[in-house]
Amino acid sequence: MLADPHGTAQWPPRIRMATDTATGLERRFGAMTGEDLTPPAAQREALAEALATVPGLGALQRDLVAGVRDHGAAVLTGMPLNDGSLIAVSSCLGVVTAEDNGFPCRMVWDIREDPQASEDPHAQQRDRFDLHTDSTFSARPHDTIGMVCAEPAADGSGRSLLLTADRLVRALRAAGHEGELARLGRPDFPFGPGRVAGTAPHRAAVLSLVGGPARVRYRFDLLHRALDRSTAHGLTDGEVRSALAAIAAVEGVLAGPGLVTSLLLERGDYLLLDNSRVLHGRTAVTASAGRHLRRLKLRDHAAADPTSSLSLS
Repeated sequence: MLADPHGTAQWPPRIRMATDTATGLERRFGAMTGEDLTPPAAQREALAEALATVPGLGALQRDLVAGVRDHGAAVLTGMPLNDGSLIAVSSCLGVVTAEDNGFPCRMVWDIREDPQASEDPHAQQRDRFDLHTDSTFSARPHDTIGMVCAEPAADGSGRSLLLTADRLVRALRAAGHEGELARLGRPDFPFGPGRVAGTAPHRAAVLSLVGGPARVRYRFDLLHRALDRSTAHGLTDGEVRSALAAIAAVEGVLAGPGLVTSLLLERGDYLLLDNSRVLHGRTAVTASAGRHLRRLKLRDHAAADPTSSLSLS
């Protein structure tokens, strides 16, 4: 495992899908919808069939799993854009779920910039979308997030922004924020309101440094809003002030130059990232730029589908 994936010649690493692999996927899965592959059992069957019939898929998926495991994120190039192919390829990393993916929830959700949209106002606005992890409001956030580019912005706007939790931790330490870093590790941060009216928000740490790569759960707007109401849920005034100071330190570091990786996804580029190890965001999108992504959310096989025993080995 690399100590600093941002220090490699190219991060995230790029994995190329061969033309015959893409053709085989489209031939078998091109007509399938997300609804066809909603049950975990259907995804297991699709993956098993794909591994047996699509040339080169097994090796490609092993590279993809290794890329996300070792570097936190990877970009698969040449990816077909249809639902069936996306789910079949992604299922090596977990179970694709419609849970909290757009509104109404979908297995594969289309993200187009639309200031009038009400489904996901942050993802569909043209303004910059600051670095965050997905599903922070959930009791258990999704494990993997996938975003494939169906059409890049015509003017190159809407660049993807990425930052590993490890690099964020090093930046906080370099800026002398050891006290704030310790505060970020306390599992009492409120992440949004409870899912049922009147209930307490989920509590968790922003950063976890216990063994292995650093883990992160972060979205400034939800955290700040929840902390404003946290005294009603058991935090003292002092705890709220220290929590606000800690996330202010994060925001200050994130605003610094040279920390964040910026990349422009091209058509067929499929970005997959570990949602607990990599923050992601997006630069502003110019009006009428035409940017179109398709998003998938995955849960680990063991957590989402305990009966699964399928292996790529």
